[in-house]
Amino acid sequence: MGASFRNQGEIEALAGCDRLTISPQLLEELSRDMGDLPRRLDSSAAASNVPAKLSLDEKSFRFMLNEDAMATEKARRRDQGFCPGFARAARAGVEAAAGSRLGAAAKPIAPAPRPAPN
Repeated sequence: MGASFRNQGEIEALAGCDRLTISPQLLEELSRDMGDLPRRLDSSAAASNVPAKLSLDEKSFRFMLNEDAMATEKARRRDQGFCPGFARAARAGVEAAAGSRLGAAAKPIAPAPRPAPN
């Protein structure tokens, strides 16, 4: 399991996971710690604790997504980061649609500013 562990506690919380990618610095910290390390993850326990399957229509899914603020925010960031021009293109489509309904020409969108090379 590849991850960006920031401290020893994050690694200890995954005790029982078979494969972890751990930085040399954190491996050194772990090797110096001689305390107990109880297993926290167990595949047999996970297999016996399978949640019930949800059957959702789109309306129910969207309601549940909107009720979860973190999921909504993560989805928004994902969509914005997926294509930097996505938000601009979406706004352009809305402006063009509004302009066409009103009989006015849609305003052109300026390209995004590019950072100056160092």
